[in-house]
Amino acid sequence: TGEVIISKNQDKKFPIASISKLMTALVAKEISDENNIAQVSKKAVATAGSNGNLGIGEKIKTEDLLYPLLLESSNDAAEVLAEHFGRDVFIKKMNQEAQRLKMSETSYADPSGLSEKNQSTVSDIFKLAGYLNQQKKDLLEITIKRSYSNKKHSWSNINQFAKKDGYFGGKSGYTDPAKQTVVSLFNLPLGQTGYRPIAITLLQSPDR
Repeated sequence: TGEVIISKNQDKKFPIASISKLMTALVAKEISDENNIAQVSKKAVATAGSNGNLGIGEKIKTEDLLYPLLLESSNDAAEVLAEHFGRDVFIKKMNQEAQRLKMSETSYADPSGLSEKNQSTVSDIFKLAGYLNQQKKDLLEITIKRSYSNKKHSWSNINQFAKKDGYFGGKSGYTDPAKQTVVSLFNLPLGQTGYRPIAITLLQSPDR
């Protein structure tokens, strides 16, 4: 419903780390089709952090890149996607999408979340979670898979909440400036028969 049950510092801007990848996935999904093939560059593989086991020169479907991106939080996958569509154009589209969703305090400087200039508020990330739940459930469904394999790779879900009862999607992140970040969606029992979907967003947390 968009109702806020409890909040603290909901409009304070912080770095968001790998929560950024939800927007990366959303934009990639909007502008690619199932036949798009990206090539993994040396520069992308040199990106700090988890790499999704991608090889230099490898050709891979852009749709397949969403799995290492969202399951293993691969920074390389984020960069390969952005490079494939033109990195500057892609980041511009991430910011345009944030404006379209009325995430007025959100800005993106890279597709992975390594940059501390990727900033938002818990209020804006909550809006994004609501939009994904209502309009882009297929992206949330990727985030709850135990694993995904194509002919060459197998990627496993590293999210600590993935095995919790009622969990139906989300993304976590960590960098030194951002500390621990997360957005999680849960279906909670309501009364005897019903369920209520809730989203929990934390930024700048010492322990998500």
